[in-house]
Amino acid sequence: MPDFAIELYENQNGRPVVEEELDEIGKQTSELLTLLLAGINKLRGREYHRPPLCAPLGDDLFEVRVGGKDIA
Repeated sequence: MPDFAIELYENQNGRPVVEEELDEIGKQTSELLTLLLAGINKLRGREYHRPPLCAPLGDDLFEVRVGGKDIA
């Protein structure tokens, strides 16, 4: 299995952008946030790195997709 590195981009205040996005999703719907965090944990544990949870975007970047109609 290939090695994966997670790079968290930071905003001007030095806070990871992903944290801001997760905060916003949590304000909108806690159910979607729960699904998204579960998906991220699967990736962290290397359990699942393919569609429908994870899809390549190119240049070694991947997206995480969860939630059916409401995709985060």
